[in-house]
Amino acid sequence: MRRGLTEILANGPIGGNFTSRLNLNLREDKGWSYGISTAIGSSIRSHRTFYVNGSVQTDATQSAITEIVREVGDYVTDRPITEAELAVGRENLIHSFAPSLSSNATFMAVVTDADAREMPLDSLKTLPDIVRQISLEDVRKLAKEEFRTDDFIWTIAGDLTRIEADVRALNLGPVEVQDVYGRRIR
Repeated sequence: MRRGLTEILANGPIGGNFTSRLNLNLREDKGWSYGISTAIGSSIRSHRTFYVNGSVQTDATQSAITEIVREVGDYVTDRPITEAELAVGRENLIHSFAPSLSSNATFMAVVTDADAREMPLDSLKTLPDIVRQISLEDVRKLAKEEFRTDDFIWTIAGDLTRIEADVRALNLGPVEVQDVYGRRIR
C-alpha cells in the first residue's frame, strides 16, 4: 500500500497532474500538444508500468520525444521532485480520498480494491497518515527505480512518411512498423 501511494506522489509532478512538468513544457511552453500525461499502470500483484501518454503535432514528434526523455531523465537526476511539489501532491492525494465515499458504487470499489490488495477494509482512515509519512527521499528513490528512460518502449502512431526518419534518427532502439491492426509490416 505504501509503495503504491509513493508511486502516486512520484508520478504527479512529472506528468500525473495538469500542472506537471511534461504538460507545462510540451503544451504550455512549446504548444506542441493538447496534453501530455504520465501514469503508473495498476497491477495489483505484479510489475507496474510507468507510461507517458499524449499526442503531439506531427512536425514536433522528434522534438517532443527528445523533451520527454530529457524531462524524465532530469526528474531522476538533476531536477528531482522538490519538497513543494511533494507537499502539493500529498494534499491532492489526501483530498482525493473523500470522493471515493460519495456513492455506494465508489465505496464498493474502494472495499473491493482494498480486499484485492489485502489491505484492511478501514484503510481509508489510515491513508492520510501514511501519505504524510512518505518522505521526499522515499519519492526520489522510487522515481529513480521506476522512471528509467533507457527502459522505455515507445509506441508512436502517426503519418509514417512524415515521422519515420526523425524517429529512427533518435536511436531509441529497434523500430518495428505495424499496420492499424497490429500486424508487422517491417
